[in-house]
Amino acid sequence: MLEQFWISYGTDFVNEEGSSADGYLNSPEGVEAAQFLNSLIQDGYANIDPIQKEFHNGKAATMLGGSWEVATLEKDYPDLNWGVTYFSVADGDGILTSPTGDWAASVTKNTQDMDAAKEVMRFLFSEDNVTTYAQAISKPPTRVSSYETLTEYNEYPQSVFKEQLMEAGHPRPRTPSYCVLTAEYAEALLNIFTEVDPQEALNAAAAAMDKDYNKYYAEN
Repeated sequence: MLEQFWISYGTDFVNEEGSSADGYLNSPEGVEAAQFLNSLIQDGYANIDPIQKEFHNGKAATMLGGSWEVATLEKDYPDLNWGVTYFSVADGDGILTSPTGDWAASVTKNTQDMDAAKEVMRFLFSEDNVTTYAQAISKPPTRVSSYETLTEYNEYPQSVFKEQLMEAGHPRPRTPSYCVLTAEYAEALLNIFTEVDPQEALNAAAAAMDKDYNKYYAEN
């Protein structure tokens, strides 16, 4: 979810090709986003170490969470006064954005029976299955047509999720080095929160992701 701060400040984690984080993750806009997140830690608005159910138990005023939290709050915390609002936007000319992304299915180019694989995909991602799955896990559906059945997304608070997805949804970074990127980014933020220079920490994370991409995925 924290990628959205980079986007709102005018950059992203990687370039459009997914081949490099240098100049994006560690750009001046990226450093500014990291400094903002660090200010939340240093000023006492957030904790470095996560505390289980901190918001649910009334120990924190806000939390970044997914749509599934609505079902948890309604079921397990009926006395808690809570609400849903839009994802944070950077001051000034910040870009409106919201996170998207979940499990995805894919087929390798060497699949022996592509026709059979296509049939499986059609079944898994049919309107009925997508709608049923969304209901079961309390998440917005990936098919627009499913919202005709899931009318709860026309009412608050679910309507906020639908609006954000439709108007400002942004996918996770499209790069085969995603696992390296996320691990290095998490380490960089932790280092920043413990007083490492943001530029230095983000430079190291970007270099590690680029090294992985160039070693395993770049065309020679």
